Amino acid sequence: MVRERKRKKPDARQDFKRVKAKVGRRIDKTKSKYGNKTDTSFKAKSLNLKDQLSESSNVKVKIAKLLPLTAHHSSSTRASALKGLTDIISNSDTLENASSRTVLPLIIDRVRLSIGDDDKSVRSNVVELICVLLEEGNLGEQHILTPFMDILLLHIVSALNDIKLNKRLHALELIDALLEYFPSKIYHEYES
Repeated sequence: MVRERKRKKPDARQDFKRVKAKVGRRIDKTKSKYGNKTDTSFKAKSLNLKDQLSESSNVKVKIAKLLPLTAHHSSSTRASALKGLTDIISNSDTLENASSRTVLPLIIDRVRLSIGDDDKSVRSNVVELICVLLEEGNLGEQHILTPFMDILLLHIVSALNDIKLNKRLHALELIDALLEYFPSKIYHEYES
C-alpha cells in the first residue's frame, strides 16, 4: 500500500507566518511583512451646531448644570452653585429673554429650599441671588418675581421662626430686600 502525500493548496492563506531565523542574521521586525507593527493613528472630527454657539442656549446649559448642585450634600458646592447662578443672571440678559419663563421657575424652586439652609455661606449667597433677581427682574409693569412671592414669603417666614439667630438674620435681610419692590404684598402678608 502506497500512501499518498497530501499536498498543500497554494491558494490557502495562512493567518500567521513565522519568519525562519537564519544563522548570523537578525530579523528586522519593522521591515518584515509579518512584524509586530500596530497602526495607532486616528482621525477626529467635530460637529459645530448653531445652537451651541448662541449665548441663550449656552446660558441655559450652564443654569441646567448648576441647578442640581444647589441640592448637593456639600455646603461649599451648594454655595458655589448659588454664586454661579448669581453671576450668570447678573452678567447676561437671561431674565429679559423669553427663556426666563422656563428657567425662572426652576431657579426659584431651588432657591426657596436654600433660604433656611444650615450653612451661613449658602444663606448669604441666597440673599445675594434674590437681590440680583429683584434688581434684574423689574422689566416694566409687573416684576418677574410676582408669581413666586407667596412661596418665597412662606419659606422666609419659616426661616424667621427658626431657633437659630443667624437664619433669622438672613431672613430679615431678605424681607428688607423684598420691601423695596413689594411693600404692599409683604404688609398684607403680615396683616393676616
